Amino acid sequence: MIETVEIKKAATLDDYCAFPSLSGSVQSLRDEAQSLLARLRGRKLWIKFKDASGTWRYSSSGYEVGQEGLARALLDEVEAEVRERLAERKARDAADRADAAVRAADPETACPTLAEYVKGWLAEREQRGVRTWRDDRGRLRKHILPALGSRRLDDIKVRDVREFVAALRNGDLAPKTVRHIYNTLRGIFRDAIEDEIVRSTPCVLRKRTLPPLVDKDPTWRPTAVYSRAEIEQLISDVRVPEDRRVVCALLGVGGLRTGEAAG
Repeated sequence: MIETVEIKKAATLDDYCAFPSLSGSVQSLRDEAQSLLARLRGRKLWIKFKDASGTWRYSSSGYEVGQEGLARALLDEVEAEVRERLAERKARDAADRADAAVRAADPETACPTLAEYVKGWLAEREQRGVRTWRDDRGRLRKHILPALGSRRLDDIKVRDVREFVAALRNGDLAPKTVRHIYNTLRGIFRDAIEDEIVRSTPCVLRKRTLPPLVDKDPTWRPTAVYSRAEIEQLISDVRVPEDRRVVCALLGVGGLRTGEAAG
């Protein structure tokens, strides 16, 4: 459906033409309605379509009154893309059902649980020297595995991840910490797809579902300045991993920025 841009109250050409007070041919009524709506509501044409979830969406076409043909062509492209996505989803769901049937018949091919999969995942990250593998291990042990560890990877759905993130946000964790935990889980599923363990990821939450990237205490960061003694301890204490001591030296003594030190 193509509509002119809406300012206050929705009104389509079909709605206008349905008024009993109008007379004349349908085409003349539509022309009259088009002219009136253009004057009252601007000259931009908007398209209305159902997305892959079945929800009606409105989007500016970028075209004006008089360019209905171009707007219609754009709408046809959008609807074709939606149909393609629906077909892909149906094919993926059918493949998932087929895989589930195979695994049910042969337990040896069953999808691993999250806890089983991350054992190898963490070991590989440590072996490759990924800087954040210790942080990932802590997030898994403290937050992810207690909530989702016993679940099979292919059994964890978007709603499960949404509820998991909501529970984290309702706790005492800083918004950034919640984001880091979610990103670790997202990375696990990204690699599981590459390993052909699962076909899709449930970590597709929208930005508004996730907390903002801010500190728990917004007044803390300006005061987070190390003293000379603290910098010396960070550089020299053998309990701090060597790579981190090098970074601390570059930051605290060399005065490099984080990006430059990571360079």
